Amino acid sequence: MKTRQDWAAAWIMTAFVVGVGAAHTARASLIVTEGQSNAAWTDTPTIEAGPLTHDNVEYVSSSTLRSQSFTVVEGGLLDKVDLQYATRLNGNNGHLDTVTVRLVELGESGQSAADQYANLDNLFSTDLTFDITQASDGRKVLTIDFTGDDEVMLQADRVYALELHGGDGSFAVVRDSSHGNPYSGGKYYIASFDAQAGAFGDRRSYGSTFNPPRAGSDLSMALYVVIPEPAGAALLGIGSFMVFQRKRVVF
Repeated sequence: MKTRQDWAAAWIMTAFVVGVGAAHTARASLIVTEGQSNAAWTDTPTIEAGPLTHDNVEYVSSSTLRSQSFTVVEGGLLDKVDLQYATRLNGNNGHLDTVTVRLVELGESGQSAADQYANLDNLFSTDLTFDITQASDGRKVLTIDFTGDDEVMLQADRVYALELHGGDGSFAVVRDSSHGNPYSGGKYYIASFDAQAGAFGDRRSYGSTFNPPRAGSDLSMALYVVIPEPAGAALLGIGSFMVFQRKRVVF
């Protein structure tokens, strides 16, 4: 995992060159590590949505989207995500499945309690995809490492959701159901593809799909956010101020 110091110079350069407004950009490149032991997460998570339990699997496909929302306490760059997952052998063309990743922002921290949200703009500049090439042989941990411009700047006290869909249904995420609602900062959501609209419909929390509604579940997921050191954050502010002053002179 990258350290806070690793990003100080990059943030300073960003402040001087592009200013504060260019937070959410991406390029279509991911480093994905499959088949890791689920005895523990690969590092110490910044945010743990669901624990490493051995519960239900939820398959993603071209017709079914799964997402997990999470609350950011301290702002920083989204470095990587660990998912507990499983696969089944029904893929073709040299890989088991192709998975699409999106990141959306739901709003202020209170939105972690929302039972539904609409189809929102992707914070990446494009939908990011990766191939699953190994059968998981039970529950394993998969790491999605965002590199370069794919590392989105997350804002403090905001709620985001990581969305997964695509493929033929060979890839599944693990849903924790043995701890009631293990993570109070977010929820697990499901959406179906609307062929007429050509897009996924509203995302509904798992608990709200039952009548009567039941306690929510969370996906077994850990997120790693690189939080700037105070000195780096101060320099970032100075750089942003200089960009603002330059704009005042120009205009």
